[in-house]
Amino acid sequence: MNKLKLVLNYIISLLLSFISFNLIFDVNKNISFSLISIVIISIILNKLILYVDNIELKNKENNNLNYDNVDLFKYIFSIVILILHLHPFLQTSYHLNLFFNNIVGRICVPFFFIVSGYFIAKKEQKKKKYIDKYIKSIFYVYIVWCIIYIPIIIMYGLSYIDVVKGYLNNFNVLIIPFIPLILIFIMFYVGTFYHLWYFPALIISVWILKKWKNKFSINKLLIVSFILLLVGASETYYGLIPISIKHYFNYYFNIFITTRNFLFFGLFYVTLGYKLGLKKEIYVTNSFVKLLICIVLLFLETNFLQTIERLNSNIILSCFPLSYYLFVNLIYFNNIINLKNNNLFRSYSKYYYLVHPGIIFIFLTLSNILNININKNIFTSLIQIIIIFICTHLCSKFIIKKNFKF
Repeated sequence: MNKLKLVLNYIISLLLSFISFNLIFDVNKNISFSLISIVIISIILNKLILYVDNIELKNKENNNLNYDNVDLFKYIFSIVILILHLHPFLQTSYHLNLFFNNIVGRICVPFFFIVSGYFIAKKEQKKKKYIDKYIKSIFYVYIVWCIIYIPIIIMYGLSYIDVVKGYLNNFNVLIIPFIPLILIFIMFYVGTFYHLWYFPALIISVWILKKWKNKFSINKLLIVSFILLLVGASETYYGLIPISIKHYFNYYFNIFITTRNFLFFGLFYVTLGYKLGLKKEIYVTNSFVKLLICIVLLFLETNFLQTIERLNSNIILSCFPLSYYLFVNLIYFNNIINLKNNNLFRSYSKYYYLVHPGIIFIFLTLSNILNININKNIFTSLIQIIIIFICTHLCSKFIIKKNFKF
């Protein structure tokens, strides 16, 4: 490695350390301590960058792709989503809630979309009609779990019956002719429970990809879908939209509620993953440094978003390069853990995602019935996570053991 690259790596490490330290700590409290800490962290970071770069370069030269890392992170992110939906730190720790809800939790879904698109492309190279089989299999899973969650959404609705009545009264009899459209909207947009939106977003994104690539280039779809992603970020950057055009966005949000869907979210990431899957090699020079920069950018963007009006934070722009470089690094880095059974980890990731909202609903319902305060402090928040995780794991294990095909 040449001297110029070593110097650049050290400068980048120093800058990243300085920015990260400022984001986490108040450097004005003890400047001398802060400067020493920044220098030490930057040295360690520089060594880590060199270490990771060497490993990834060797794996690239040997054409060694480590998909175990991808399966491991899918598993980890399924647990992160569980924590995100539980909101255990909402009343006990602002920083932990921010960390899970608006930082780590926002990487998961883009990563899932990229992984899906990537492996669709790889498997399609072996089986030309694989994409049709994939859509059918995912659609079947989606329909089954929509049916499973119908009783839960009914019970959830009954617990807020006054709110539901007030909402329906606003429509009066005018809503009756539109019931078929409402059902179609539910099935092809949001699902019967809050986490199931992912499946229609994935299915329709893959379907659009299939139709598009038969007539046009993937590069064009990547550009179009990226523009749509920027439009979709309007719910995150709502406060920055000029007042002169904001009412046009309001028309959309009043009907469709969110841009977290196939058009403004899923399509870009699925297409990006598919594009990567078509390449013989996706190695990127200095990808670990770029990943670290993206992590810092995510922290900076998240801090900025706390200062403006938002409708939601589903689409955070720095998650695009971050999830991309994360995926590349995982594939070219050595196996973090040698998974004995990849399929088992994939199944657990899938069922953790599908099962956990039901477990959360039961847990919160029982807590209310027994009048248990579950948000006393961080300790009780951690207990919540452990209980929900254990129950989710046991339920997932039962489904896998019984070999249910959904």
